[in-house]
Amino acid sequence: MKRIRTTILAALTLAALAFGANVDGKWTGESKMRGGKKKGERTVVTTLNLATTDGKLGGTISNGAGKRSRSTEIQNAKFEDNALSFDVTAKTKKGEQTIHWEGTLKDDELKLEATGKGKGKKSNIVTLKRQP
Repeated sequence: MKRIRTTILAALTLAALAFGANVDGKWTGESKMRGGKKKGERTVVTTLNLATTDGKLGGTISNGAGKRSRSTEIQNAKFEDNALSFDVTAKTKKGEQTIHWEGTLKDDELKLEATGKGKGKKSNIVTLKRQP
């Protein structure tokens, strides 16, 4: 009987390790960005909603301040070995712009860097915390 319990416990432990961390859920955080035409900084709130459906990771991200905040579908999402990456395509005054996000999960925090694709694009780093 003791051997069976030990075997079951070992199997459950291995199963938990095989599935790894779960990134599904709602994540939020704030970052400071240059104020654009206005001098100074502004606070930008980022909300990331992730869900795995039929083995495929997807979701939405909203990133902005006040009325400028809008939700956008994420594309090419991957989560492996606590590393998350995805792309977002947004319509801007200059046309469509693709932003690549990548980062790592540690405990209940996602540290992500957003980088615009193309020449001279800058990056922004934000730390998101899992919401209950």
